[in-house]
Amino acid sequence: MITEKPEAKNNQKLAPYNDFLRELAKGRGYLVADLNADMQEGVKQGAR
Repeated sequence: MITEKPEAKNNQKLAPYNDFLRELAKGRGYLVADLNADMQEGVKQGAR
């Protein structure tokens, strides 16, 4: 995440890139440290 607001324009721009990386990793059998997903969850729970 770029900001703590998931709906922010720059965060929304990241979504397709993150989706691509997850699919690429999955297709090649790679592990992914999905920090974006972790940050999204942290924001939902109020963590900072």
